[in-house]
Amino acid sequence: MLGRSIDGPLPIWETELSPAAFPYLGDHRVGENVVFPGAGYVEAALAMFDDETPCRIENLAFHRLLVLDPATINTLRLSFDPTTREITMYGRRTGDDPAWVLHANGRRSGLADPTPPGPRSLSLEVLTAGLNEVERASIYARFERAGLRYGPAFQDLRRLWLGTEEVVAEIEVEGLDVNRYQLHPAVLDAAFQALLAVLRPQADGTSILVPVEMAEIRFSELPVRVNCGLTAPGAAARRPSGRPGILCCSPLTARSRRGARRTPFAGRALGNQHPVGR
Repeated sequence: MLGRSIDGPLPIWETELSPAAFPYLGDHRVGENVVFPGAGYVEAALAMFDDETPCRIENLAFHRLLVLDPATINTLRLSFDPTTREITMYGRRTGDDPAWVLHANGRRSGLADPTPPGPRSLSLEVLTAGLNEVERASIYARFERAGLRYGPAFQDLRRLWLGTEEVVAEIEVEGLDVNRYQLHPAVLDAAFQALLAVLRPQADGTSILVPVEMAEIRFSELPVRVNCGLTAPGAAARRPSGRPGILCCSPLTARSRRGARRTPFAGRALGNQHPVGR
């Protein structure tokens, strides 16, 4: 998703978000529009630092939805300032407005301990003890009613367990090549979906919530099949302790037309020996 490098005083990359290059993006719809997923900005930011050093990104804010109009060429421009460590992501639709629009920005910072965490071996039985499993079809039906119309590429929640203060999801991506990504957008978007599933819907049940900010992301390596656990403060103490997982996210802020909601949930992605895609 990084695209081609552009000569300039700062590292800059551009990529065309065409249906041919990224056909799965057509399965991410908000209302009637195909929208570039917030998880895509996370992948783009991680792709800037394609090395074996664990990556930490702070205050990643999503400012404006990037609607992918099939009638125009949608271009994403990424830049990184090594001095300020600022990451910016702009979009432009040729044939429409030639101006670049800021869609996301954040900051890369170092890790106090750059050593990748060791594997976690907690089973789903341990992680889901005391939680209630929710039927997968009912979750996606609720998303559909709220205007989040996920196609097959973005229906990757295989199983979901909910509690009062936590949610555990089993995520598995099918039919997509995840190996050429740092963190495929479909994988992280499924973790976002798990978070939305635990939030109480608005009274009418139809308000659309989309992520607008991630306070911190720590990434070590491409995950395998993912068990994603999201917990409220204090809830984690009731679960077995251990080192952080291969992907750690701090609380995320989501917004609907009625305003922003900062979720009290932080998340871990825990991998096992099975590939995330098949």
